[in-house]
Amino acid sequence: MKPMRLIPASILFVCALTCCRSDKDKEYFTGKIKYADIDAEIVKIVTSKDVPVEDYGYGDLAVYDSLVIFMNPQFPAHCFGIFNIDTGKEIGYFCPKGKGPGELLSSYPVYQIFSKGKDILSLLYSFNDKKIFIWNISQSVMQGTTVYDTIVPFENEPRVAMEAESEMDLTLIRSSRYSMPLWYLSPDRLMAKLEPIPLSYQAATIPYYEERTIRTNEWVRDYRVFAKDSIHNGKISQTMRDGTVFPIPPDFLFKSADMLKPDGSKMVQAMRLLPQLNILDLRTGKVMASRLNNSPDFSLFETDLGQKITYYNSVQADDHYIYATYSGSARGSIENCKSIHVFDWSGTLLSVLKTDRTFARVWLDTVRNRLYTTDYESEEVYYLDMNDIMGVR
Repeated sequence: MKPMRLIPASILFVCALTCCRSDKDKEYFTGKIKYADIDAEIVKIVTSKDVPVEDYGYGDLAVYDSLVIFMNPQFPAHCFGIFNIDTGKEIGYFCPKGKGPGELLSSYPVYQIFSKGKDILSLLYSFNDKKIFIWNISQSVMQGTTVYDTIVPFENEPRVAMEAESEMDLTLIRSSRYSMPLWYLSPDRLMAKLEPIPLSYQAATIPYYEERTIRTNEWVRDYRVFAKDSIHNGKISQTMRDGTVFPIPPDFLFKSADMLKPDGSKMVQAMRLLPQLNILDLRTGKVMASRLNNSPDFSLFETDLGQKITYYNSVQADDHYIYATYSGSARGSIENCKSIHVFDWSGTLLSVLKTDRTFARVWLDTVRNRLYTTDYESEEVYYLDMNDIMGVR
């Protein structure tokens, strides 16, 4: 993919990295924050295209060139179905369910596709089996049966739980779990995100990443995006339209949609309750953020959230750009996701795409450069052709 032509600086508004930071930003966030303005000149009205096949309602999808992979719990005997996205032709069903050799009791959707030689693969984690499966998608399609390159045990117990000693830490032992997905970094390295752990109705830990080995599940290092290890605040609340006030669990505050840069060098977090993208450099451990101008800062996490606006809902990326679906509405994150913010990996807001239909959870096919989504109500599959929209090819 050729890099996009740089947008003139006159249509981007970027504040000084540190001078506008509040005390709460410094208290909660470890890196620098820069600001982006949604200037009218970077807004594009875009039109989606239908996948030329009907009745595709098979759940969460992942796409690689002509292959579309669906995960749907309603599949009776397998976790995934693969189809040709151009013709709708069924290719086969893979990753059998069960308790036998090579079978899974459960699986999460495909979150990442990576290459090994000419083959494409995905890392699957079965929580109930406590195993990692490296699924060779290419060989499975060629042979007409499920092919795994690796199956290894993987206990879902982060280091913080394994090291717990006090009676208070029993909560951590019972609650500590890696969130999904797990990201493949190299033949024996993965990235895992530790979910926020509720410690009480007023307290929770703050999420961070762990790099671990795949075959032996050994801890390698931590990556911290936030300055705090935990949050203790009983004042957080949400005001409903009828005036009713409900407490907000503190573990909900730091929820985000996350994505690994395909070259394995960076992670991006698109935050739900702040209009902010956090970019973590895995080589240096440094973090920076890009926040929309004239928007809340981390002091929001110590107040009444009002009607609790949901900002970013989903994120995808290639080695050049980050695509984050944006709601910015208190009425829900799904039906109002009709805006996609395009950033580069330095956190510069390059473009704002206004879509004709909902784009909630998205998948970027890096081969054809298409951004796909599924409408869960109509069961339609449609996409944006980023080559046409961004003019990168």
